[in-house]
Amino acid sequence: MLLLRAVVERDTPELADLTIVRGARVAAFASPVTREPEKAEDALRAHDATVRRIHERGACLPARFGRTFADTAAVAAALDERGDELEARLREVRGRVELGVDLVRTATPGEVVRSSGRGYMESLLAQETGRRDAAALVARLVDELDLDRPYVRHGTCHTPAVAASLAILVERDEVTETAMRIKAFAKRALLVAEVYGPMPPYSFVS
Repeated sequence: MLLLRAVVERDTPELADLTIVRGARVAAFASPVTREPEKAEDALRAHDATVRRIHERGACLPARFGRTFADTAAVAAALDERGDELEARLREVRGRVELGVDLVRTATPGEVVRSSGRGYMESLLAQETGRRDAAALVARLVDELDLDRPYVRHGTCHTPAVAASLAILVERDEVTETAMRIKAFAKRALLVAEVYGPMPPYSFVS
């Protein structure tokens, strides 16, 4: 049994302790396992460390942890089934890394009480307004920093303190400059930017 780690370009060199399977258009790294892996914290951390090691070698599309195949033939068949799509996605991420960004409010908005029908409706309205405001904020960031829109993913804000959450694909040598520009944008918008990464393009895999 093989635990899939990441899809890579077909000519990617081998890596010690990993099995590489080459399809017609792309390849993949996998680890031999004897049973289905459990989603324990140490296993997830090990998976992330493996994906980062692969990413240091070149373009990669990280696999969702826990995806297994019976053997190399099954992996190759899966790669060939989506070969054109995966090859195109690898071209998009080649030479790039992901930055995660949270734009954090300096003052958290008051919480809406939901104990009544009116409170519930106000809560829904506040959520919808928050989504629209976040989308507009991300659009401003993309325009002001002249980011490539296909390289931006706008996520859902899970806390009132976060005005917007997004992931950006940037060239490896532009990480420091991009992070500084994001923080400057946030300051102008009376927000604080928390920037995470660089990391493999987890948010750009489907």
